Amino acid sequence: MTCSGLLSLVYALGALQIIAEPTLQERADFTQCIDTQDEESCFDLIVNSCVPTLDTETHEGVLACAQRELTLWEELVEARYEALLEVVEGAEEAQSDEDGGDPRDELRASQSFWESLRDSDCAHMASAYRVETLSRLTALECFRLQSAERAIWLGTQLTKG
Repeated sequence: MTCSGLLSLVYALGALQIIAEPTLQERADFTQCIDTQDEESCFDLIVNSCVPTLDTETHEGVLACAQRELTLWEELVEARYEALLEVVEGAEEAQSDEDGGDPRDELRASQSFWESLRDSDCAHMASAYRVETLSRLTALECFRLQSAERAIWLGTQLTKG
């Protein structure tokens, strides 16, 4: 990512950290959805329940709702990534990798590459808008969608292992 791309991403997401912590109820609802439903149906779960509770649908309020959902998807990505590292480590102990490479290093590289690609893609998408609110919303939506997709993908990798 170029310096200007990173700066535009930082600018786009800058004010989103104000109300980023999901409520206990949101956490419970999200966990129940992930555990009992098709995970793709959990996308927008928090946004769709949060936005109608706002006194007025301000841009900041909508952004805060989306940020809280993003936080949950990012936590799921991290938890599944860590769990997959453990599975890969356990499999490595059972049998050595045929090509001599460390599967944990490959997974770490994959995760790092995904994070860089997500950051670059979302910065690029946000840079298309000159209006700060649209730029921030675009970046947030990009992060939310890509994090959800990654969490779901990591979940499928865990069920294979």
